[in-house]
Amino acid sequence: MNTNISGYRFLFFILAAIGIVSGTSKYLNSAGDIFVRKYKIYKTRSELEYIKSELEKRYGENKTALPSHRFTHWYTQNLSPKLSFEFPLDRWGKPYNYETDSKKSGFTLTSSGPDLKQGTDDDIIISSANSFK
Repeated sequence: MNTNISGYRFLFFILAAIGIVSGTSKYLNSAGDIFVRKYKIYKTRSELEYIKSELEKRYGENKTALPSHRFTHWYTQNLSPKLSFEFPLDRWGKPYNYETDSKKSGFTLTSSGPDLKQGTDDDIIISSANSFK
């Protein structure tokens, strides 16, 4: 009889463990999603900072910001081997937006961020407006 009781205790322990794991899996998935989102934001911001530094080096050589229409070509020629993607894409697979100011003395790099929509609060924006003075 003692063997049966310990068998039931073991079975109860297993069922309780299964219940705990299945009940928390939703929270574990949610925590994983938050981690992935933060990682993508961090990596995108880091990549934009690197692109900015390379564009600033180019500015030092040419004394003018890279024209907007040349950004993709410049990226694929100069940065593709060093960065994650051959084409200038953020971690959500959307193209970076690159714009110069009217005097071609500065630029802004933008990722549309996690919501994949340009011009919203979660956009990641890196600007060189103060870098070329």
